[in-house]
Amino acid sequence: MTTPYPALRGKFGTTTYYVVTMRVSELVKRVQFPADLPEWEDLSLDGQFQRKLDDGRIGRHIAPYFATDERRFSGSLVVAIRGLTGGEFEGLRAVARGALSLAYDATADDMGFLILDGQRLIPLDGQHRAKAFQKVLQADVGAGLYDDKISVIIVKFDESHSRYIFNKINKYAKPTSKATNLLVNDDDAMAVTARNMIKEGVIPQRLVNTEINALNKNAPQFTTLATFYDANKALLPVMPIRVMGRAEDMGEAERQKIQRDLTKEWDRLISGIDGWKRAVANPDESGDKDRMRLRETSILGRPIGQLALVRGYAYAYDNMEHADKDAIVSKLNRINWGIGGNLWRGLLVKPNGRMMYGSRVATTASRVIAHMVGTDLPKPMTEKILDSIYGGARSLGRKLPPRIAI
Repeated sequence: MTTPYPALRGKFGTTTYYVVTMRVSELVKRVQFPADLPEWEDLSLDGQFQRKLDDGRIGRHIAPYFATDERRFSGSLVVAIRGLTGGEFEGLRAVARGALSLAYDATADDMGFLILDGQRLIPLDGQHRAKAFQKVLQADVGAGLYDDKISVIIVKFDESHSRYIFNKINKYAKPTSKATNLLVNDDDAMAVTARNMIKEGVIPQRLVNTEINALNKNAPQFTTLATFYDANKALLPVMPIRVMGRAEDMGEAERQKIQRDLTKEWDRLISGIDGWKRAVANPDESGDKDRMRLRETSILGRPIGQLALVRGYAYAYDNMEHADKDAIVSKLNRINWGIGGNLWRGLLVKPNGRMMYGSRVATTASRVIAHMVGTDLPKPMTEKILDSIYGGARSLGRKLPPRIAI
């Protein structure tokens, strides 16, 4: 069936393209994934150009978003059409037969209609979204998605040129950082809560770096938004409500309750740990040197150390009988947090003095911290930690650090 689509014609470099709008249902009927092309298996690695679709990501995240979120939106898909000659496009000048006013005449040749017959659309960018559309419509669960209109950028299919476009689009597409995602994510209830807590001054806003996930030695901030977010999630085991999911699945009163409880935990930690108390006491520029000095000399000034401490606190409280939060914090305050000490070598500090990074590093260190404040670790966990810290030096009889006594 021949179908006209409203279209704009453009040229970028040597590539002529068309921007059309079509219903999602029409897109799904026309789409053909590169891996489904009859000759796909016969193409060399140099000829193939589609990464393997992540069905888990499509099923868990992308398809549910398009199926359930009334505010859903998608950018343009880039697709290729075999046999596209340019003759399928009819400009407004030809369609209107001279009826256009002079004001529109200059653009009339590149505005018009693209006439498609049975051609298939081969995605070059947006394969996961196209597959998600397909799944939602097949399951008949996306109210309204069937008639939603999406913009599609169409180019002529040529094996070499299509591969070139695919590679360039994906090569230069830079994922947004975790910090950026947390700033704009309104679906994640913890992201919303973390931003609100900073706005309300749980940690003064000036002292939280919201742009990157690390702090250099001259940064005036105390911590990062990403660290604060991860630490908040780590604190959930000490809370009455231990899980936070999508913001829309939680009542506002429930989220506010969690925020108040998290704020109490941060007040307890900051007021009870001297290094943190000093670091946030003066959020102005006059206090920046104190924060830089803390970061230079103490684990408490490093985001990875801050996350390890909070995880250690939460693990200790969650795994000790008759645990007292204030007593745990008091012991945490007595730990030697100095970067130069032997305590953190192999845990958070490399032999060359540089910091170690990563969630696994923070978790391992947190278990040692929990041990130091009185938590009995399972023997297999202890053995694994010792192997991680000392490796071949285990034969020297290494042990976990001694516990803190009050």
